[in-house]
Amino acid sequence: MNTFSKSTVIIILLDKAGKPTMTLTLQNAWPTKITGTDLKTGHNEIAVASIELGHEGITIANS
Repeated sequence: MNTFSKSTVIIILLDKAGKPTMTLTLQNAWPTKITGTDLKTGHNEIAVASIELGHEGITIANS
């Protein structure tokens, strides 16, 4: 637990039609913070989680 290795992370943003519009490539990325939602029994909620990444470089390409 609480161990990680740096990896390349690729994030692709899509338009309404599902076509790529932008690609972000993070070099040597690692998680710095992870948060989630506390789910309660008997409630109808959407679970949302978020992750923050540190990195050693970013490349942004428009499609």
